[in-house]
Amino acid sequence: MSDNNPWTRPDHPPPRRNRAFIIAGILIAVTAGLWLLSRAFPERTLSGMDEARMLQLILIITVAGSGILMSRQFTLKESARNIAIWIAIAAVLVVGYLYRDLFSDFGARFTSALMPGEPVATGGHTVVLSESDGGSYFATGEVDGQRVRFQVDTGATDIVLSPEDARRVGIDIEALRYDSETSTANGIGHGASYTVNQLSIGPIHFSDVPVSINQAPMGTSLLGMAFLRRLKSFEFKSGKLLLHW
Repeated sequence: MSDNNPWTRPDHPPPRRNRAFIIAGILIAVTAGLWLLSRAFPERTLSGMDEARMLQLILIITVAGSGILMSRQFTLKESARNIAIWIAIAAVLVVGYLYRDLFSDFGARFTSALMPGEPVATGGHTVVLSESDGGSYFATGEVDGQRVRFQVDTGATDIVLSPEDARRVGIDIEALRYDSETSTANGIGHGASYTVNQLSIGPIHFSDVPVSINQAPMGTSLLGMAFLRRLKSFEFKSGKLLLHW
C-alpha cells in the first residue's frame, strides 16, 4: 500500500541537481519579489534593524520552503508552482511587515467603531474615540483602579464623578462638603472637590488629578476641559475624537 503522506521522506529522494535547483529557485524568487516590492513601495525605507530582520525572514522562508519541497519528488512544473506559492507567502509577510503600523492603525480604528466607548490607542501617541449613535463621545477609563465610563463634555469645566462612580472608587461621599458649583452641559450643580491618585483613558495616565464629586445623581461621569487641557491637543475628525497626548 502506497503512502500518500506528503511529509514522509520518499524512498527515492530528489536528485542533488533538483535540490540545488529548488533552493536556487526559492532564493532567486524571494530576492526578485523583494526587488519588485521595493519598486512598488519606494516610500518605505528600511533601517538597519529592519534589514537584519528581513534577512532573517528570507533565510527562514528559504530553509523551510526547501526542506518541505525536497522531502518529496516533484516534477519541474510542480516545483515552479510551489516556488510561486512561497513567493506569494514571502510577499504577504514582507508587505505586512513594511506596513505593520498602517494595519495596526486600521485595526485600532475598526475596534473603536465596534465599541465607541472603548479608547483605542494608535500610533503617534493618539487615542481614538468613536462617536456614539446619539452624537456624543464616551470613554471608558479607570479611576484609582476602578473602571469608570465618562462622557466627554467640552461644555464642562471640571472632571466630574457621579456619586455612584465615586462610591465605587472608594470615596466616602457622605463625608464630603458640596460647597462648589460645577458647570456642566445640563446647568449648574453642586460638587465637592477631591483629588484622585490615578486617572487613565487607555494609555493616557495622569496622577494626582483634581476632580469634582457631584452631589446629585448623574447618568454618567464627565470628562471636561480640565482633562482635555492636560492633553497635547485634541480634534474632532470624521466622527472620531482624537486625543493626542
